[in-house]
Amino acid sequence: MSTPPEQPEVPGPAEDHTTTTKPTRLTPRRDWLVLRIVIALVGLSLVSLGVWGAISGTAGLPGAQTAGIGTPANPTLESQFAYLSALLAGLGFAFLWVSYALDRAGVGLAALCGIIFLGGLARVIAWATAGTPHLSTVALMISELVVPPVLVLWHGSIRRTQKLKASFLREAGQ
Repeated sequence: MSTPPEQPEVPGPAEDHTTTTKPTRLTPRRDWLVLRIVIALVGLSLVSLGVWGAISGTAGLPGAQTAGIGTPANPTLESQFAYLSALLAGLGFAFLWVSYALDRAGVGLAALCGIIFLGGLARVIAWATAGTPHLSTVALMISELVVPPVLVLWHGSIRRTQKLKASFLREAGQ
C-alpha cells in the first residue's frame, strides 16, 4: 500500500506558524477557511447590491414610486443613489480583498465592519424619523447591525485561539 501524499501547508496568520521551536506539520486551518469564505460571501453580496443599485437606480428599490427602471424619480436623488451604490460595490471589493489577505487585514476587517455597522445605525435613525421602511430594508438593517460585529468577534476569537495554541506548543517544546 502506498502512503497518501502529504497535503500542502495552509497557514493562518504568519505569526501563528513561526512560534514553535520544533518543526511541526501544519494542517489546514478550517477556522480561517470558513471565516474567509463568509467574508468573501459578504463581499460578493455588497458588490451585487452596489452594481444592481447603480444600474437600476431608485426604481430598483422595493416600493419605489417611479415610472420604472431607467426613469429617474429625481435627477439629484438618482445621482446620489448611484454614487452610494458605487461606494457599496467598492466596500464589497474591499471585503473580497480582506478575505484573501485576512492574515494581514485584521484592522481592515474591523474598519470595513465599522462602516457597514454605521450604515445600519443610519437606517435606524431614518426609520425613527421617516417611518417604517419596506421589509427587505428592515432585513438589510438587521444584517448590517448583526453581521459586522459577529465577523470582528469571530476574527478575534480565532486569533486568540491560535495565540494560545502557539503558547502551549512553545511551553511543551521547552
